[in-house]
Amino acid sequence: MSCEHRSSALQSWSSIGVHPPRTRYFSSKVVGRRQVMRNFLRLADNLLENAASYRKQAALKRQEALNVLIFAGRVAALDKDNQATIDAFRRVIAIRDTDYDARKFIGQQFREVGNLQAALREFQELSGLTAAKRLEERRQVRLATV
Repeated sequence: MSCEHRSSALQSWSSIGVHPPRTRYFSSKVVGRRQVMRNFLRLADNLLENAASYRKQAALKRQEALNVLIFAGRVAALDKDNQATIDAFRRVIAIRDTDYDARKFIGQQFREVGNLQAALREFQELSGLTAAKRLEERRQVRLATV
């Protein structure tokens, strides 16, 4: 492709607000619209693969953050810091309402400080988390990471 032809192609793309990336796909070796189209499609496929990978990483990081919050709540419980314990578990529940461990630990913490009504409420929520719901949630987490 001549420099003159490539320049006019870039100008026509610019006129409609499209600015192609400066990559090897626009070298002087690229000839014909079919080759350019193949290169664009290949680039799009690569970008979509990256997006899928980023989604997996985000799901894993989200789960990791929930685990860290649960650990923080457990450490606060060992230190007898009731408010920090409850706050950590509430944060987990705010992110994922069906988290079995967070519900169990916050219920135990409420029971430990004598707030039996709040403990009962959490344990009732926990009993509502049937095995089928928990399995479905785990399946969704796995699908997000596949």
